[in-house]
Amino acid sequence: EKALINLNFLNKIKEVLLDPKNNTISNKNTRSWIKKKFKLEEIIPGDYRVIVAANNNPVLAVENIYEVLCRTHAEIT
Repeated sequence: EKALINLNFLNKIKEVLLDPKNNTISNKNTRSWIKKKFKLEEIIPGDYRVIVAANNNPVLAVENIYEVLCRTHAEIT
C-alpha cells in the first residue's frame, strides 16, 4: 500500500499519535487508520518522525521529495 502524504497530513498524523485519546483531531475513521498504519520514532527528546508501522520505513512528505532526491543524487555522484 502506497500513499502520497502532504506536510499538513503528516502533521495531523503526528498530532494523533502524540495525543491518541484526543477525539477532536480529525474523524474517528482517520484516527483509527493513523493508529493502525503509523507510529512515532523519537529522534531527539521531543522531536519525532513518523514511520510506517508495517516496515519501520520513515514517511516522506510529498513537498520534500524533490529535495531528498537531489540530496541522494548528489551523494551518489
